[in-house]
Amino acid sequence: MIKGEILFDRYLNKPEATVKEFKDGWFKTGDYVKKQADGTFRILGRMSQDIIKKAGYKISGLEIESHLLEHSKVTEVCVLGIPDEKYGEEIACVFCGEVSTAELESFAREKMSYYKLPKIWKQVSRLERNQMGKVSKKQIRALYF
Repeated sequence: MIKGEILFDRYLNKPEATVKEFKDGWFKTGDYVKKQADGTFRILGRMSQDIIKKAGYKISGLEIESHLLEHSKVTEVCVLGIPDEKYGEEIACVFCGEVSTAELESFAREKMSYYKLPKIWKQVSRLERNQMGKVSKKQIRALYF
């Protein structure tokens, strides 16, 4: 959430949207951020696009990506929700780096709760990107799942 003198304080002629998106003057951006060691914040992405709904849990794909990127041999990672009949969605991870799937799975088990662990792993040489240079989860999903 953000707040400031130069930030707009309401939606024009949309009081319902204003009530929904503002709380005590703070605007809910929908961005997922991580606080860095130096006190600054790094914007990781949009929450709504990266929520995986698995067996009643709402799991942040960006949180899982952040944990996996802590592995020294992982260079890029993309976590997706893949349709699953039993759980609604299953967690899939597509990654790049000089690390085996088994080693990355073991690393993930040390870092995360069991229900956040990817069940599907794919190692690739590079992740697909859009014209802006951002990882394209839509293209990755179409290519591998």
